[in-house]
Amino acid sequence: MGTDSNAVDTPVELYSVASITERTDLSRTTINQEMATGRLRSLKVGTRRLIRSDDYHQWLSELESVVVDSDNEPGSSEVPPMRDPAEMARPVES
Repeated sequence: MGTDSNAVDTPVELYSVASITERTDLSRTTINQEMATGRLRSLKVGTRRLIRSDDYHQWLSELESVVVDSDNEPGSSEVPPMRDPAEMARPVES
């Protein structure tokens, strides 16, 4: 009667902040900052902060698009890859 006939009961997978840090190799502080800015959506359940799998994957997609876009933009804030130490010892030809 009062239920939506189109609604489907699908289990929602939730990740802890610790599992996100393990998956991404990012620090807990970085993950907390992403949640604080709203870029990574999270839920407060009791004293725990949990991230829905859909929100996690959306966040990853947005991060990937930022990295891809910044590869083509001059003045990008991306840090360039480290140079090979052997190349650093070679004189620069002009």
